[in-house]
Amino acid sequence: MVRLNFRSMDRGIRFSDFRFTSRTLNQWHHIAAIYDSTTTSTYFYIDGELDATRSHSFSGAVAVGPAWIGGWDGQPRWFQGYLDDIRIYSRVLSTLEIQALYYQGQ
Repeated sequence: MVRLNFRSMDRGIRFSDFRFTSRTLNQWHHIAAIYDSTTTSTYFYIDGELDATRSHSFSGAVAVGPAWIGGWDGQPRWFQGYLDDIRIYSRVLSTLEIQALYYQGQ
């Protein structure tokens, strides 16, 4: 299972919690998660396709703070697998851009 959380530490809230169990085990998957402050929503893509959307009751930008991969607030929660080509963008990617990134890796 993959679990991805977005939190706004300056507001003290967790605003998205995405979980998915891989449809195909032991294969690479492309995962993209987006927060769009103009729509106050987060979007979770798996293998180039929109898998889940969450709407939020607050608006505006979210401050970027420390990021943990394979842990939570510095506590170990070991990810059993491999991660490759991790990227953080300063803008919202379109669905077409996410799909292009997915197909680029095929």
